[in-house]
Amino acid sequence: MIPKKRFWKTVEVADVDAGFEVRLDGRTVNTPAKSPIVLPNQGLAILLAEEWDAIDGEIKPANMPATRMTNSAIDNVTVRKTDVVEMLAAYAGNDLLCYFADGPEQLVLQQSERWLPVLDWASAKYDVPISTTSGLMPIPQDSKLVSKVHSDLDAMSPFALAGLHDLIVLSGSVFLALAWQANRISLEEAWAASRIDANWQIAQWGEDEDEARVVARKHADFQFAANYCSLAQNSA
Repeated sequence: MIPKKRFWKTVEVADVDAGFEVRLDGRTVNTPAKSPIVLPNQGLAILLAEEWDAIDGEIKPANMPATRMTNSAIDNVTVRKTDVVEMLAAYAGNDLLCYFADGPEQLVLQQSERWLPVLDWASAKYDVPISTTSGLMPIPQDSKLVSKVHSDLDAMSPFALAGLHDLIVLSGSVFLALAWQANRISLEEAWAASRIDANWQIAQWGEDEDEARVVARKHADFQFAANYCSLAQNSA
């Protein structure tokens, strides 16, 4: 188990054959499953090292998102990559962006303005038409669409996939996550697109403080996941 209080004096990044390690007083940091943490590039290693070096006193895993995501990449995504890719690719068959509201007109207009350009891009990228509907009744998608999205996700490293996983789950859309990854939309555009329905309801009925805190936390998690994913895809 990770000690409850800081026991180390120095934190350093070490260049090793397989990548980069974070070392505490010369000892490699391990995952909860006791696997050595070896990062694919220096940027991710520095992110983790800064997180460990910032600890003063009690170790609080909840305040260590980079370490948690790295642990997930090594202990979960690497071990169960087939399952993770299949789960994320399945979003293409039931993506948020394919389900427009029945009304009112202004809500549908907001959805159309933000969602249709992403759907058009995805349809062109995968050379498969994407079906949309009004309402919540499930609609089938071409199996080729899910298969091609699956191939893109499977080509990603476990570290990049760990970051993209959170973007997809938090937004409810694999197309928004992939469009951001391809630099077709900004991160904040992706977040705003995923929040259209919720923000519409807030505008009509208001938002309590507890819900506002939850949304703020999710937004911060969304931003962190994108930064981690970007760093993971950096070859330097």
